[in-house]
Amino acid sequence: MTAQPALPASHGDDLPGPALWEGHSSRSAALAFWLPPFIALGLFAGGWLAAGLMPRIAGTAELRIGGQSFPLDDGTAAAVSSGAIGLVLLVLAFALGAILLTIVRSGSQRYRVDGQAAERTADGMTDRIAIADIRRVIVHGYGAWHRVRIVGSNRQRILMLLGSRDAARVLTALRGLGVECGALDAIEQPAEIDTLLPGESVRWRGRPGLASFDSGRAFLLFAVFLPLLFFLGAQWMIWSAEPMVIVGLFFSGMTFCLFGYLALYVLAVFHERLRAWFFDLFGTVVVTDRRIAWAVPLSGRFYRDLAFAELIDAAIVERKGRRAWVALTIRTRDDVRHEDLRGLPDADRFLAVLRPGAR
Repeated sequence: MTAQPALPASHGDDLPGPALWEGHSSRSAALAFWLPPFIALGLFAGGWLAAGLMPRIAGTAELRIGGQSFPLDDGTAAAVSSGAIGLVLLVLAFALGAILLTIVRSGSQRYRVDGQAAERTADGMTDRIAIADIRRVIVHGYGAWHRVRIVGSNRQRILMLLGSRDAARVLTALRGLGVECGALDAIEQPAEIDTLLPGESVRWRGRPGLASFDSGRAFLLFAVFLPLLFFLGAQWMIWSAEPMVIVGLFFSGMTFCLFGYLALYVLAVFHERLRAWFFDLFGTVVVTDRRIAWAVPLSGRFYRDLAFAELIDAAIVERKGRRAWVALTIRTRDDVRHEDLRGLPDADRFLAVLRPGAR
């Protein structure tokens, strides 16, 4: 995203107030945003290169122009083919360079929300929309990242490329100022407040450990990594046959177009869920006097949470030794869903502290 001249906004002479939220653009979000068009370009280029490198029968090359065919000798045909391949590689390299430059530059963008305005600063220029002038906030999720678009009354726009946690925080700050915002569409809803609040006390904590990784997660993990396994297996088969270098590179490029791009895209989309599974394995479940929270291993910060106001019911489904499978029934706005907590130690105490007035 390129910087634009500062946009006019009402209350522009007001001094900035204390920041309700500050952050910067996520390079990972920019990469995920540009990945689909680059995949499409790469597939097109791969098909073109495959056609150009395909072995041909000597003396059969021809050039078609305006519906007419012109025979070419082998030397001319090879030169034309090499020129076409070089042109495709040049275009692909130029597109890759432009995308990488955009991703690198995106990390310099800074965002800020206070009680008066939302701001974006890039390359020494600031776009500012007063809170009173914000008409809507549009959220689009893709994998573990979000595009948050703030639209002002005079067609001003501020685009933020953020991770799920920062997106949740900026939406919370804007809603607190009375701004109508779209909903965060995340696979795992991040914690809006990742530390204990003043006066918030811990009632229970426990580690589910390996018991949190059930058969459903194992199957999905296999499905996520399946394209990557196909790609690595194909590479091993190609190069274990000890082919000529040009032939090996050709078939490696073909398998990358078939499986490599797909593996990259699937891993980008499921990055957030894989991270949450890792945290579930080694992190801690915490119950405070206000919410259930999931803490990152070692750091202790919360990567997601559930307010008691959203919890309808909690019950033990199955016991295995000293651990239990607990099912939570959750209401989020008009949506009712169920979430399983497997391998909880001391589940009876866990349920007891969820009751109002428990200590």
